[in-house]
Amino acid sequence: MIPDDKNKYDTILKHLTALFPKEFAQEFCPMYHGEEVSLFSESLSISERTMDRVICIDNPEKALFHSEFEKSQAEMSKRAFEYFALTYIKYGKVSLTVVMFLEGKEKDGWRNYELNLGDICVANFKYYAIYLSTYDYKKYLEKNVALTPLVLLMDVPEDVRKDVFEACVNKINKTSAGETRDELLAMTIAMADLQWETPDWTDAFVNRSLLRRNKMITEMIAEAEKKGREEEREEGIKKELKAIKTILEKRFGSIPEKVLSGMHEIHDLDKMCNLLVVAATAQNIDEFSQAVGND
Repeated sequence: MIPDDKNKYDTILKHLTALFPKEFAQEFCPMYHGEEVSLFSESLSISERTMDRVICIDNPEKALFHSEFEKSQAEMSKRAFEYFALTYIKYGKVSLTVVMFLEGKEKDGWRNYELNLGDICVANFKYYAIYLSTYDYKKYLEKNVALTPLVLLMDVPEDVRKDVFEACVNKINKTSAGETRDELLAMTIAMADLQWETPDWTDAFVNRSLLRRNKMITEMIAEAEKKGREEEREEGIKKELKAIKTILEKRFGSIPEKVLSGMHEIHDLDKMCNLLVVAATAQNIDEFSQAVGND
C-alpha cells in the first residue's frame, strides 16, 4: 500500500502533467486555444517548497500556465502569489496559476490574495481554484485518456468503485499502448491505493508488478518517505523551539536576541531536545547560551 501522503499525490500528478502537458492545458487552462506547448523542466522553489508544473503556451504572449496540486487550502493563496512572483522574476513573464485541490467541496472560481500597506492595497493577485473531488467522474471517463488517473480523485461512491476502476483500466488498455499505457496504468493503481486504501479487487484488473517496474512509482515512494521524514523532523524542531522559548521566558524573562538567533540556526532535533532539558535546569540565561553554542 502507498501511504496517504501529499508528497505521493504531488509526484504522481506532476508526472502525469509532464507526460501530457497539452492535454492538461486544454482541460484546465482558460487561456489555452489549441496552441503547441512546452514544459519547463527546471524546478523552482521558495520557502522550502517546490512548485509543480509550469507550461509555456506557444501563443503571441508566450503565456505561462502554472498548475499546482494541493491536498488542502491552508495558506494556499499566499503561496500561489509567491509562486507567481517567482515565475515572473525567473522568466520575466506573467503566469496564470490554476490550483487543483484534492479536497474540498467549494465551487471552482477565481480566488484573490491581497497585500496591504495600511489602508493601501499594494498587490491584488488572482488564481483559479479547481476542486477535483466535486467533478463528475462519469464525464471524465469519456474524456482524453491522459486524464483517466484523475477520475480516482473524484467523489466516486464506494459501491461503484470497482466498476469505475475496471472502466479506467479498460479505457487505458484500449486507447493507449506501450510505455504510455504502462505509465497510465501504474499511476491509476497508485491513485487507487492512495484514495481507496488498496482494495484487493484491483489485482483482478491489472498487473500490480507495473508498480514495481515503474521508475516513477519507485522513486516516488522513496522520495515521499524521505520528505515525510524531513517534514517530521522540522515539525519536531519547531515544537521543541516553542517549548524552549516558553520555559526561558517564564524563568528568565525576555530572551536575548543572540540566544534566539543561535536557537534558530539549530536544525538537529536531538540537540534541540537536549536544549529543552537545559532550558529547564540552567542556573541562568548565560548557561543556556553556552549550551546553544554562543560564547
